Amino acid sequence: MKMFYYYTDQKNYYKWGTNDKGIPEFYHLFNKQWTPLPIIGKRRTDWGWEYDLGKIETTKITLITVNDVYDKISLSFFTPSPSNVFGQTLSSSLTLIDKSLVPFQEKETNESDETISHKPASSNQPTTKLKSYTLNPQQIDMLKAHKIMLEGRWFERRIHDYLFFCQGRTKTEKIREITKLLHGEACDPDVVEQGRTGKILKG
Repeated sequence: MKMFYYYTDQKNYYKWGTNDKGIPEFYHLFNKQWTPLPIIGKRRTDWGWEYDLGKIETTKITLITVNDVYDKISLSFFTPSPSNVFGQTLSSSLTLIDKSLVPFQEKETNESDETISHKPASSNQPTTKLKSYTLNPQQIDMLKAHKIMLEGRWFERRIHDYLFFCQGRTKTEKIREITKLLHGEACDPDVVEQGRTGKILKG
């Protein structure tokens, strides 16, 4: 039976539980959609389970749970340091909340906890003004390399976006617009003129 609990760390919203097959799943709310954080491993501890959520860049993320105590879970972020054999660990406790307190509620379906993978764009949303760019060979090579790096990233956003701001564009958005750039198509300047892609375009 599908069962999910809802949490917040004051900056982000999460849901944690099991799917119809009883398999644990963990989601992060981003752009009004539940984005899965894939569980790639787990290990038993004296107090519960630790779930490996992979890495964002070099930072390892772990979900820590306590046996049958759903209001005591936390996220651990470990970043290795070349000058410190132990690295740095940041922990974020998650507070159990009622689903109604999540600041986004999709219309209920037959499966009320069904993960939202796509949300149709509203017809009254403002139209994005697209822009064309002329690329030199060096920029093309750098954009291709950046696209490959993004495609190999586990998560939709960088670690700093998860920890602090919940801002920034998703991996999917960046890859889509970089592909347009490489094909000589007009693309969204709000996406390509930020971050690493923006630095490449500015030379």
